[in-house]
Amino acid sequence: RVRRSYTLKLEAKPKRQALPGAVHFFGAQQSPPCLSVTEEIFLEAAEHGNIPEVRRMLEELPHINCVDYKGQNALQLAVANEHLEVAKLLLKQKEMKRIGDALLLAISKGYVRIVEAVLTHESFADGGRLADSPAQTHDDFFSYDENGTRFSADITPIILASHFQEYEIVHMLFVRGARIQRPHDYLCECGPCSEQQQRDSFSHSQSRIHAYKGLASPAYLCLSSQDPVMEALELSNELEVLANTEKEFKVHNHLFFLTCPVQQLARVHWMPSDPQLISEGLYAIAVVLSFSRIAYILPANERFGPLQISLGRTVKDIFKFMVIFITVFVAFMVGMFNLYSYYLGAKHNSAFTTVEESFKTLFWAIFGLSEVKSVVININHKFIENIGYVLYGVYNIIMVIVLLNMLIAMFNSSFQEIEVRLKLHPSLSGLPLLFCSPPPKPSVFSASSQTVVLLLQTRQRSASAFQPHPKPQKIMSCLVRRFILKALTDKENSEGNEGEALKIKQDISSLRYELLERRTREQKTMSEFVQELREKQRPGK
Repeated sequence: RVRRSYTLKLEAKPKRQALPGAVHFFGAQQSPPCLSVTEEIFLEAAEHGNIPEVRRMLEELPHINCVDYKGQNALQLAVANEHLEVAKLLLKQKEMKRIGDALLLAISKGYVRIVEAVLTHESFADGGRLADSPAQTHDDFFSYDENGTRFSADITPIILASHFQEYEIVHMLFVRGARIQRPHDYLCECGPCSEQQQRDSFSHSQSRIHAYKGLASPAYLCLSSQDPVMEALELSNELEVLANTEKEFKVHNHLFFLTCPVQQLARVHWMPSDPQLISEGLYAIAVVLSFSRIAYILPANERFGPLQISLGRTVKDIFKFMVIFITVFVAFMVGMFNLYSYYLGAKHNSAFTTVEESFKTLFWAIFGLSEVKSVVININHKFIENIGYVLYGVYNIIMVIVLLNMLIAMFNSSFQEIEVRLKLHPSLSGLPLLFCSPPPKPSVFSASSQTVVLLLQTRQRSASAFQPHPKPQKIMSCLVRRFILKALTDKENSEGNEGEALKIKQDISSLRYELLERRTREQKTMSEFVQELREKQRPGK
């Protein structure tokens, strides 16, 4: 007597569905398989995760590889419903078949723990069967027969995991030695390629497409290549060539645009607020700003350095000019908008009908890129149109003739000042050091140095009375003053040791003369004493 041991079915939680392109249902058989009551109970227990019932049925059933009306055995049902413990129990059975199907099914659903459990099966001990596809095996490892297979016949576990962007699963397979083999050249004439081309050219191209889709997957690129960006660029170029060579690649070319991270043709379908688009916009700005780092080395060059200084000065002039420019610009923008805001749809173009259009029209008018017909109205309102002509003309006169020429004059003045400094550079030897050397402190100078400073100041005041251009003369005086003071300071510092030696030399010379004088005096005294002694020793005295 066989009786069902349970009546309550477990409520199945929602599962992630596989992509329809890679997985399809088993081909319908002409007659459903005939199952005994015990087999039905066994399959139902595996489907709903009833571990005690599955364990008991494994002892009673003569064979455990019975399938339901969809062609799924107990292991496939347990994996499809994410029953990890049931799957582990079934994997311990030596006669269990369709291990490969269970692995592919777990990968397609993203069940990482079940994939890890299936990979511990003895079939994958040497890693050899990880590279097998259903078309390459004709045993019970995959449910491959003449009616087809649940998965595409050319799909391998690593390719399927790459298609679904399963980074953890790709890593597990990659550690175990699984790799995606790059397809041969389209015109390859080797034995396997020629045989597949003759048997079914479309299936051959489809297998190549699946392989390239896996190779272009970000998950596979990131985990298999040391330089994923370069690999993606090379693969992008290869796919572009293949799209023009193989007709089947043109049909499925959108797959690569969605998976390969460097492809751009599908960009037009992205949302404007996509983070990828925003990041690329910010990256473009960063690239432009990165070139500004060249400015750090330009001052080291005697030709480009002054140009950079001139550019910096003109930027300051622009900021001064912007106060007047913005005032005039905003005034005309608001005025023209108020004049034409009521004529939306009744103008020659949309200029001045909105604040945005007013801004764009007036801004590009500075560069002569706006039309004169921007003020034309299609209806007979000549007074408003004439006022528009007048305001638009006055704006161009103020902006183009007055303000822009004022800005050019400011640029010219700044450039002339920098040019004067540049011309002074080669006229004085050693002056480049003065640009970066601060003036020495007055306390280190001697009295003679301070006297030179006073003379220079007097010379500067007297020369300024006869100099028609005080700024160059002032610059020259400052440079000469700094040069002389710097030279005096260096001289005093360098002559410090020489002064000490000279003083010692003088002391030695003084001591020498003193000793010579003392010697002379003693010799004179000695001669007088000898002479006196001789006088006393004479016989007559």
